[in-house]
Amino acid sequence: MKRILISMLLIAALGAGTAVADPFSDFDAFTEGFQSFGEELAGALPHNTTIGQQWADAHIGQLLGFPPRFGLGVSFGVTTVPQAAFDSAFAQLGLESQDLLSQLPESMQGTGLPLPGYTIDARVGGIILPFDVGVKIGVLEDADLGDLELNYLLVGGDIRYRVLREGILLPKVSVGLGVNYSSFRLGVPGVLGDDVEIANVPTGPSTSAELSFSDPNLFLEWETTVFDFTAQASKRLLIFQPFAGVGLSYSTSSVGGGVASQLLVDGTEWDDLSSTDRQQIQDALAASDQGEFNITGNEFGFLATQDGVFNTRVFGGLGLRLFMLNLDLGASYEFGSGSLGAQIGTRIQF
Repeated sequence: MKRILISMLLIAALGAGTAVADPFSDFDAFTEGFQSFGEELAGALPHNTTIGQQWADAHIGQLLGFPPRFGLGVSFGVTTVPQAAFDSAFAQLGLESQDLLSQLPESMQGTGLPLPGYTIDARVGGIILPFDVGVKIGVLEDADLGDLELNYLLVGGDIRYRVLREGILLPKVSVGLGVNYSSFRLGVPGVLGDDVEIANVPTGPSTSAELSFSDPNLFLEWETTVFDFTAQASKRLLIFQPFAGVGLSYSTSSVGGGVASQLLVDGTEWDDLSSTDRQQIQDALAASDQGEFNITGNEFGFLATQDGVFNTRVFGGLGLRLFMLNLDLGASYEFGSGSLGAQIGTRIQF
């Protein structure tokens, strides 16, 4: 399982690759490459938040029915960042994205960068009116995956209302509204060495400041919030339950990354500089054409955001129902980003 997670979190390969490519020999290319990668990644993040709660049954029934309708289970899934989306970013870093993607299992190559996720799902039927309510959560806190440091959170909830009752020929149809939130941070320590010099930043007509990192670690983090409207149809055929649907999402996403390290300016720690000197460095960086930077006492990197983005996706799959045990297999495609998705869920449902 550990090997699978490390392989699928190929973001670590970005860090390994940049180290080989001596990224700080051309700091402009390094920062522009990270910035471009972040912008493309931000566009594919909303799809990843749809992992979980993709139950085959368009409406599970009433809580106060007989038997009462509720369920609890777990879902695992993956969505992709299409390879074409970050080819240009890797090119700016002097890397071949295909070389890095070749580290993935053969069955995954050609689909892009995979972003995995998991959730624990629960859903309960409504009272009086034909609706149901679902919640999900997936957490990995300070997970240690070999040389990688990982924090992951995915939470969400939705409410679905049945608009068409299932009949002999007719499917069951529901519409739903949900909200999902995801945050992620991946740290890759020890790939750049110690005391890495970055660049000389002009601070005046004849003066400059030398920036360097002390024991730097690469990091990548993101945060996204998604409002999701869905319409889903399902049909029970003996123990099978095929389903299909469409989703319309509205999202805000941010992706940050770069280097986590004590930042040195001419050998002096950033926190020890006067506020005037720190502002002078900030202004010099802003005036240089090196991307959009955020500096704290121990982080230096980029921030890419995408606000108010609408996306449409289609999804479908097959459910298998054996008494109280349910197994759902699903796939999805998001048109705006070109992201593919697949997930599997199992649960106990009454």
